[in-house]
Amino acid sequence: MKTQKLTVEISENLFGQLEYLSTLTEESIEDIAIQILAGSVPRRIEKERKFNEIVDRITLETLHQKVDFR
Repeated sequence: MKTQKLTVEISENLFGQLEYLSTLTEESIEDIAIQILAGSVPRRIEKERKFNEIVDRITLETLHQKVDFR
């Protein structure tokens, strides 16, 4: 399997949380971050796919008239 390198800058707060989790689990910060990414990417893909399906169904016939909130 080919791999790619990714460098990410994160806040000190998030790094501290990952560091703390690392001490609790005895796993590396990198492994924890990869697990989190691997778990969230499929959900994000599905969310974006569903959104795009909804947007693709918008037509001139399905648009409502301008709404005035004044």
